[in-house]
Amino acid sequence: MAGFKGMKKFIDNVQKKKDKVLHDVTNRAFYNLVTGSPVDIGNFRGSWFGSFVTPRIGNPTSLPYTENLGVEKGTPPTSDEIANIADALRAQFGQDVFITNNLSYAQPLENGYSKQAPGGILYVNAQKTRAQIGQ
Repeated sequence: MAGFKGMKKFIDNVQKKKDKVLHDVTNRAFYNLVTGSPVDIGNFRGSWFGSFVTPRIGNPTSLPYTENLGVEKGTPPTSDEIANIADALRAQFGQDVFITNNLSYAQPLENGYSKQAPGGILYVNAQKTRAQIGQ
């Protein structure tokens, strides 16, 4: 029985390490999306939400968002913005993780509407995240 307990502990440790990698990559991607978001009054930047298993969708007016008056593009996430990723950080390795922004003007911003992010937000920051994690 000692061997079985040792194997279970080993498997649990491997799972925890895989979960930590998932959470680290999720945090990095979220950080890049938030800091790479164009800012007018900060609603878009504060409306990134993390979830797992299924994307968080809905009418943007029914979802909470963080109004970030005075926040500038590129500044680190605020504590309110960091709280928006908490749900995704409950995911376990192998589960799908989503980071979504449901504001009505998210698509135009992704298509280069903002002078602050002429190349969009998602693709640019996905590439940045991949480079940071060595992929």
